[in-house]
Amino acid sequence: MKLRHDKEELQRTLASQLEQLQAPHHAVLLDELKHSQEKMQTLQVQVEQFTAKERQYRTKMDEFDTKIRKVKGKLAEATSACRNLSEEIEQEQLKLDHGTSERRSCQQKLNEDKQKIGQVEAILKQKFDVIKENIADAERLCPRIDNPRDKTLVENELKKTQLKLSSLRSDGLTKAQVAEKLLEVERKYRKTADSLKKVKELIADIKKVSEKHLRFCIQVQTHISRRIQVYFQDILTVRGYSGCMEIDHARSLLEIKCTGRESSSKRHASSTSSLSGGERSYSTVAFFMALWDCVELPFYFLDEFDVFMVSTVSRVCEA
Repeated sequence: MKLRHDKEELQRTLASQLEQLQAPHHAVLLDELKHSQEKMQTLQVQVEQFTAKERQYRTKMDEFDTKIRKVKGKLAEATSACRNLSEEIEQEQLKLDHGTSERRSCQQKLNEDKQKIGQVEAILKQKFDVIKENIADAERLCPRIDNPRDKTLVENELKKTQLKLSSLRSDGLTKAQVAEKLLEVERKYRKTADSLKKVKELIADIKKVSEKHLRFCIQVQTHISRRIQVYFQDILTVRGYSGCMEIDHARSLLEIKCTGRESSSKRHASSTSSLSGGERSYSTVAFFMALWDCVELPFYFLDEFDVFMVSTVSRVCEA
């Protein structure tokens, strides 16, 4: 029992000593734990801040990635466009080289043509000098007449003149006789020129009169057409009919549209052939009377116009 008691006493002593030894370490550990928790909270706040920044940076990275993709697409388009432009530039350069070679050949041809033109101008100048001399000789013989004519006509006249001169030489006429004939020809020429001038003036007067007459005829034609149309409608309305007359002078066409007393759509007719016998006869009589009113004859004669009419309508037409 004593040993057990001693053992328990010893255990209690050792436990008290152990507690005394561990008491300062526990306080230090608590302080370290508190300091660590504060650090952990600080680190947690920093972690949250870094997380928010990471999200922001990721968003910016996504935006930059999108922009980079767009820029890459534009770069590809620009690259293809540059390639196309380079090809076009090469083609244009080839065309330019070809045009340069053509220009050199054309310049060479131009120089050759200039030399030929110079030679031709020299020859032409010589021929002009010869022509001037011939003209001066001709003007000394006869003054120039301002009457431009065709070359073939002049050549024909020249041949005729040469034949006449050869015949005159063969006839043996004197200079005085030739001068007399020349005066006679000049008088005939002036007389013919005066006649032609009068004929031209007469033609101009006839054109003016013809145009005036044509305008008057058109006015009379229009007036007569309107008068016939109005008088035709007046005669139709006497018996309760309705209709119109269309006259096209350009196409030489006359169209008569007539409607009977039954003014329905079925009774409307574009021509008198679809009307009844009496209606057709009455519209024909109306047409004749409209024409007679415009022609203004001294008397009229109409035979068997009432073949398809009833007696009442016939008497009205006779009246």
